[in-house]
Amino acid sequence: MEGTAHRSWGSPTGFTGVLKTTAARLCLLGVLLATSVASGRATTVATAPAGFVRTTVGAASSANRYSTSLIATPLLNAPVYAGRVASARAASGATEIASQSVNVARPDCFDISQPHAVFVTSGVFAGFTFRVLGASAQGITVDGLGFDLAQILAPGDTFDVRPLHTFRSLFGDVAARVPFTAAPDAAHADQLLIQRDGTWRAYWFTGSVWRRAGSTVDAGDDVILPQDGIVVYHRTASAVDVRFLGDAPSTDAVISVPAGAVSTVANPFPVDATIGEFGFETVSGWQCAAQPDQADQVQVCEGNAWRTYWHNGTTWTHTAGTTDGANIPAGTAMIVVRKASPAANPFALVTRPYDL
Repeated sequence: MEGTAHRSWGSPTGFTGVLKTTAARLCLLGVLLATSVASGRATTVATAPAGFVRTTVGAASSANRYSTSLIATPLLNAPVYAGRVASARAASGATEIASQSVNVARPDCFDISQPHAVFVTSGVFAGFTFRVLGASAQGITVDGLGFDLAQILAPGDTFDVRPLHTFRSLFGDVAARVPFTAAPDAAHADQLLIQRDGTWRAYWFTGSVWRRAGSTVDAGDDVILPQDGIVVYHRTASAVDVRFLGDAPSTDAVISVPAGAVSTVANPFPVDATIGEFGFETVSGWQCAAQPDQADQVQVCEGNAWRTYWHNGTTWTHTAGTTDGANIPAGTAMIVVRKASPAANPFALVTRPYDL
């Protein structure tokens, strides 16, 4: 499948390095590094602002055995390789990207046994993320998500390779560090649900290892993708803070919202945003209607209750009346429910709401 992202979606808003609200906190630090490439030429590289975002998982109550929260990290792990596309070609159902390095590393210098992804940082497909399948001195092989990347990635487009988050790297595997209630079985522990291949996977921490429902192996290295929203069922009567560390995204975000499917969608940036700022209604094939059962929907968890939003063709609304859309704080996520449509664009582009 060939495709082109429309880069006019969304609208930027001002960002001064301070969050719009104090619901989450972000500390930013920008650094300029001078490195040299193999040819000996000096190259100036600007790192992305780094810091943390904090979000809260609500407390259970006497009326509810557990609270429900929808969390996500908008921050990325530091890059282990920075490259510039020399060429791209099909390779056994994937795409091999031949790269010109813009730092001293080689593409085969990072640990391929751990999950990584290519983050495209310039060109038409800036904002896309592709899972790394392999790496060698000749190039990097990625899952192209069905795109013919040889027709899309242009020579000179830049990209970073970054390790992907896992349950272990994001939340820890030492009882004193893991913020969630631990128990030997899922029935007594906090449960974390992520969506993968159209189904929900449930995870919990036993006190020593991460487990996934239906498996007895250590699940600590199971991947949490940048788009993943995590539904948390929290069982104790006290709220807990979850802190995410990493780099703030330096590009617009391209997120997957396929038609005929339910998707969990993280707020991709470390600032609060409303549904209206995501621009879903501008995506080709998005269905707007006066009634929610006839429209594509966005569902938000608001204090243990789920509220449904949809676009009526003029503005975002919900059952209580017209609105610009719910607030999606930094460190949280939403669920997108789309009706089947053969012409629907499965990707939405959200403009980065701050300057670096």
